[in-house]
Amino acid sequence: MNKTITPSTAASVADRVYDIRKSKGFADEFHLDFDRNFKITNSQIQGVSGGLVNQVLNRSTGFALTAEGTSPQFLNHHIIGIRGTKFSSFADWLTNLNVGVTLGPKNIAVHLGFHKAFSSMRPNI
Repeated sequence: MNKTITPSTAASVADRVYDIRKSKGFADEFHLDFDRNFKITNSQIQGVSGGLVNQVLNRSTGFALTAEGTSPQFLNHHIIGIRGTKFSSFADWLTNLNVGVTLGPKNIAVHLGFHKAFSSMRPNI
């Protein structure tokens, strides 16, 4: 039994993550394969992006969603969809400009801006 999600399913999850930036609702439907095989377990995981001001004030937006497999094919499988930069978001661009490198899990180099944003949402994943 193939346990790989289709590119169309992956793309629909990637698109829907941007819908939850400021709302818990989705602007469009997920791919049919997603609906057949998965259910959303957390529809809006909050994260903080931007500079020091946003971090101090804990200004968060929807950054990720999680889903779990419901069909026999994907039972015990999970999806974590994490959005990238919203082109019109100044805070997201500040995160991108934080171009330093830090050590992440297992001492592997990670983009500092992503590491800070991911660390802010990690407790809710």
